[in-house]
Amino acid sequence: MKMNYRILFCVLAAFGLLHNAQAQGAAHDSIDVLHYKLTLDMGHNANRQLQGKAEITFVKTRDCSQVTFDLIADSIQPVWLDGSVTRGFSFDHDNRLLTVYAGGQVGDTHVVEITYYSHGYVEGYGFGGLHFDNNIYYNLGAAFMEYPHTFGRCWFPCRDNFHDKATYTLTVTAKPGWQALCSGLLESETLNADSSTTSVWQVTQPAPTYILSVSTAPWKTIHRDYTGLYGTYPAHIGYFTEDSALVMSTFDILDDVVPFYEHAFGPYRWERIGYIATPLGSMEHISNIGLVSQCIDNLSNTCQMVICHELGHAWFGNLITCEEEGDMWINEGGATFCEEVATEGALGRQAAIDYYQDMLSTVIRTAHRADGGYRSLHGMPREHTYGTTSYKKGALVWHSLRGLMGDSLFYSCMQRLFDRCAFGNLNAADLRDSLSLYSGMDLTDFFDFHVFGAGFVDYLIDDLTVDGHRATLTLRQQLIGTDQYARGNRVPVTFFSNTLQTNTQWMLFDDSIATATFTLPFTAAFAVVDYNHLISDACTDGTASLKNKGTQTLPQAYCKVGVSTTDNDPYAWVHIGHHFCHPGGDTLAGIVRMSSRFWQVTGRIPWETTAKGHFFYNMASNNSSGAAWLDPDLYTRATSLDSICLLYRADDTQPWRLVSRQRSAGSGITNGYLNARLFPGQYTLAICDTALMSIQSPDNPTAPTLRLHPNPTRGDFRLDLGSYDKKINLSIYDISGKKVLQMNDVSNGTVVRNHLPAGSYIAIIQNNFLSLQSQIIVQ
Repeated sequence: MKMNYRILFCVLAAFGLLHNAQAQGAAHDSIDVLHYKLTLDMGHNANRQLQGKAEITFVKTRDCSQVTFDLIADSIQPVWLDGSVTRGFSFDHDNRLLTVYAGGQVGDTHVVEITYYSHGYVEGYGFGGLHFDNNIYYNLGAAFMEYPHTFGRCWFPCRDNFHDKATYTLTVTAKPGWQALCSGLLESETLNADSSTTSVWQVTQPAPTYILSVSTAPWKTIHRDYTGLYGTYPAHIGYFTEDSALVMSTFDILDDVVPFYEHAFGPYRWERIGYIATPLGSMEHISNIGLVSQCIDNLSNTCQMVICHELGHAWFGNLITCEEEGDMWINEGGATFCEEVATEGALGRQAAIDYYQDMLSTVIRTAHRADGGYRSLHGMPREHTYGTTSYKKGALVWHSLRGLMGDSLFYSCMQRLFDRCAFGNLNAADLRDSLSLYSGMDLTDFFDFHVFGAGFVDYLIDDLTVDGHRATLTLRQQLIGTDQYARGNRVPVTFFSNTLQTNTQWMLFDDSIATATFTLPFTAAFAVVDYNHLISDACTDGTASLKNKGTQTLPQAYCKVGVSTTDNDPYAWVHIGHHFCHPGGDTLAGIVRMSSRFWQVTGRIPWETTAKGHFFYNMASNNSSGAAWLDPDLYTRATSLDSICLLYRADDTQPWRLVSRQRSAGSGITNGYLNARLFPGQYTLAICDTALMSIQSPDNPTAPTLRLHPNPTRGDFRLDLGSYDKKINLSIYDISGKKVLQMNDVSNGTVVRNHLPAGSYIAIIQNNFLSLQSQIIVQ
C-alpha cells in the first residue's frame, strides 16, 4: 500500500478506534477458515447496493460452543449452518460481530451460509472500505482509522486478521455495461438476459481477507504477459483513460522488474498480475492491485515506484505476512525496499543508490515528526501503523540486511525465507531467527538496535594513522533519537590511496568507540565510512572530481562544489559526507546556536586547485526545496538570516572558526547556500553574534617551496618547507621513473637517511593540501 506521508496519522486519536476488545479477541478464537465462497450482486438489482451470500468452510481448532465473524452490513438474513437454518446466531451492529452457535468436536469441519446486504461502508479516513462511486464499485482492504486495520469485513463476513488465511471463490454480477475485475483467475463469464454479466473468479492460494479484491466498472482492459525467471504470467490492466498506448507504456517497467524481483526473492506465486485504476490510494490486492488513477497512465518516477511497490507486496505482505499490525514494517518496509530493488533492475545500481539516499534523508529528517517521536519498528502503536517509520525506516532495515550479508547471501536467504514461510506469518523475532539461521550470522544485536530500538546511529572517523601498508583507525558512534549504543557493529570502511585505489574492510566492535588496525595493499591516504552505501548510517554523501573547472551539484550531500583553478591532476577528488548528527565541539564566544548536522570533507585537494564549497541551508518545513525539516531548530526569525554563518575546523581536535557569511540564493529567503574555500575537514552552520566573531580563513598558509639541503649531496639531506607545519608523504624516483624511497607522515625539517647510488632523482612531497617536487643530485 502506498501512503501520503504528509498527513499525520496521529489524527486517529481524535476519531477513536472503532473496534473494542471483544473484536480483538475474535481474531484469536477457535476456528480456521479454509474457504470463502462469495456470491455478490454489485448494484445489479438495487443501485449502489451489495447483495451478498457467503458460504464459509471452517474447521474447529479448539473446543467451543460459538464462533464469530467480522462483518459490517446493513442487515442479514437467517443464517444456515451445515445445510440447516439456525436461530443460534446474533449480529452486533455496533461491534460488527456475527456470532454463530456451533456444536461438534475439535477437528470437525462446518459450513456456515450468511446472506447480507450493504450500501457500502468507508472508514473515517476515507480510504478503506466498500466504495460505491459513480463509475466504479470497489473495495480497498486496509483501514487507517479502524482496528484491526485489516478490512475485509467491510464487504463480506470473515475472520478479519493477518493470519487466518483461506482460498476464495467469487461469483460477481455487474450491472449492464459493466464488468467485474477481481482477485484470482477468471474461470467463466456469462452475459445475462438483461445485459448484466456474471463472472466467476478462483483464488487458489491461501491469503488473508484484507488483500482480496472485488471491483465492477465499465472497464477498458489491456491484456499482456510478463516473463520472469520462473515462468510467464498473464496480466490485465483495467483503466478508464482514452490513451491506451500510454497505459501500456506505463507498465513496461515490469518487463525488467518482474524477472529482477524473481532473481531477488524467488518465484511469483499468484495466479496472475493485475492492476485496476481506483479513485483513491493504491492497495496491494492479490492479482488485482488497486492503483490510484493518476498513475495508471503516468511515466513519472513517483508513479513508476507506486506500481513497483504494490507488486513488491506479492512477496512482502501477501506471501509472508506480518503476524500482527505492530510489525507492519515487514510488509510495508519490505515493499518500500522493493522500490530500490526495482530502480536497480530498471535503471542500474547508481540510480538505486540515489533513490536509497533520498529515502534515508527523508526518514531521518521527517519520520519522528510524522510519527510523534523516534519509534521502534516492532510494536508500532496502532495509530502509526502506516506511518513513515514503518514504510521507510523499515525499508532501510531491509537495505542494511542486504549490505551486511552481501547480495549473494542476502538474496539466497530471502528466497529460502519466502519458500519455507510461504503463505504464512512472521513477527520480528521470527524473522531475526530465520535469517540468522539461514545466513549463519547472529543478527540479534542488529535487530535489537534497528528493529526493537528507536533512533539512528552514525559512525565517525576520529583518527587514522598510517605506517606503510598498515592503517590504524579509530571509529566512534554518534546517536540520534536514542541513548543506547549499537552493539555487534559491522561497519564497512573504504581506504583510499593517493591515486584513488580503494580497499574496503569491515570493522567489528561493540563499544561507543573502538580502534582497529588493517593491513592494506597500498599506503592509505584517507578513509570513508560506508562509501558503498551498504548500511543505513545517518549520513548521505556525494563525490566530485576536481580535475576540471566548473560546478557540480551533490544533492545527497546538500552542497555544491565549484572549481575555479586546477592543474588537471587526474586524482584530484573529494568526498563530502553530510552527517545528520550534532557536530560537537566547544561552543565559542559569539556562537549563539549550532546546527544539528555537519559536513565532513575528505579526499585529495592539490595545492594548485582552488575549490569552493557551497553548503545548503533550509529553514522551510515543507518539501518545496526537497529538504523539509533540514534545519528546523536553527532559525528563530523568519524575516532575517543575517546571522547565519559557516564554521570550519580541520578535525574534531581543533576549535571551530567562522569562515564565511557569504550567501548565494536558493528559493527566496527560506533557503540558499553559504560559500567558502573547500579544504579537508568539517563544516557546519551556526547562528553567530558577528560583533564577537571575525571571519578567518581555513588552514591555508602561503604556498611553501620545497628545498633539499644540501643539494647536491654525498650523504643525508633535510626537507625545508619554510613555515609549513603539516604532515607530508615523501616519494623519490630515479630517472627511469622507479620509486626508490617512500616515507609517510613526515614533517618539515625531517632528515632523510640517504643510501642512494649516485645519480639524479626527483623528490615529490604530497598530502591532501599540496603536491610539490624538486630535483636532487646524489654524488
